[in-house]
Amino acid sequence: MELGEDDAYGLAIYERAKAFANGRIAYGSLYPTLDRLEKSGLISSKSIQSGRSGRARRFFKVEGAGEMAYKATARLIRELPRVRKWAWDGGA
Repeated sequence: MELGEDDAYGLAIYERAKAFANGRIAYGSLYPTLDRLEKSGLISSKSIQSGRSGRARRFFKVEGAGEMAYKATARLIRELPRVRKWAWDGGA
């Protein structure tokens, strides 16, 4: 099974998330979160046997629905300051 350039395994995802969150992410929360995202159809995963250790590594990929959810969230985050100001100032 071929891996795409967008596929990542758990440890790599964890390291990126940890750096983004300034170290405030527990490794034990990673796989339950990835499992929930997969059940929601936002990501997919596949297990591939490692040549050296013989252990399977689980690789994850963001699916179309996950990309759409990411873009919607990013748009909301960009709009929050404007909406907050509008709500705080009473719609002025």
